[in-house]
Amino acid sequence: MSSVVYGADYTKKCRLQAQQLARGNTYYLEYRVICRDEHLIWVADFGKKGFDENGRDVLYSFITDITERKEREVQSQRTNREVERLRHEQERERLAENHALRAAVAAAYICTLKVNLTRDTYTYFLNERQYYAHKPTGAYTQLIQELVDRSLPEQRAEVQEALCLTKVLQRFTIGETEVYLEIQYKALDEGYHWISVL
Repeated sequence: MSSVVYGADYTKKCRLQAQQLARGNTYYLEYRVICRDEHLIWVADFGKKGFDENGRDVLYSFITDITERKEREVQSQRTNREVERLRHEQERERLAENHALRAAVAAAYICTLKVNLTRDTYTYFLNERQYYAHKPTGAYTQLIQELVDRSLPEQRAEVQEALCLTKVLQRFTIGETEVYLEIQYKALDEGYHWISVL
């Protein structure tokens, strides 16, 4: 048998066969064998302990060619590896695009927020702290109250109306896609600066 089983598989075949037979009366193995023309094929080997007509222990073995199935498995593994490689590549490209987008946004805007209105939360992506001192994360309603408090007194009602959480949710629900507001904001230098909120 050792002359038929492919050398690299022989030791493993013998070890697994012995382990399985130690636990029960059957075994199942897959390994490569060398054909007469010296090409390799994959086989499935199912064996079972038994007795011959004289009551002596024998081992029945049923071997089937599974080369085509193995080749399909190998091709499937290659395809999966290629899909995974492409996925990682796309993820790297997406991250690079995000970095480029953030750099462009940083050049154009003082700060950019990610807001979750249903959870009443926000997170700063970028923040110019020389003039603005809001927390990097927190409750959206608290942030808007701070914005109202730092607006010109005559603009506070307009800011509250435009950026109120429930009002913004209502506007988005009926199909609006953005909120735009220009206000004078009292910055850390105690001066009022015109800012646009989009």
